[in-house]
Amino acid sequence: MNRRADDRIEMKLPCHLRFPAIWPAAVAGVTANFHRNGILVACNLSSALGEPPAVGERASIRVVLPANHHFTQKCIDCEATLLRTRQISSGQWQFALRIQSVDFGDWTPERQHLVDLDSESCRYIV
Repeated sequence: MNRRADDRIEMKLPCHLRFPAIWPAAVAGVTANFHRNGILVACNLSSALGEPPAVGERASIRVVLPANHHFTQKCIDCEATLLRTRQISSGQWQFALRIQSVDFGDWTPERQHLVDLDSESCRYIV
């Protein structure tokens, strides 16, 4: 039985996930799906980060939206709370996050370095 309240929209977009209280820096990842109140993200976690965050931990996530030749490139910055984690394979994790707030804006040159994901980084997304 599907107990989800909202329909999911499957989108694989580059993102950076950060848990400010426990990780010193953001981790590159890829979104798996979105809905009105949440997002599912997959990331490669290095052993340098230690254990994955606990449920309830506060997170920030920046999602880069696809470019459009009519507008400047946009991004979404979200503040969220971790709902659940799942280890996909060694070093690869999925994070389900409940979105608390969203800021939609232009993608600026100082944010450009966050987009550098290759196809190998994205291959494990469901």
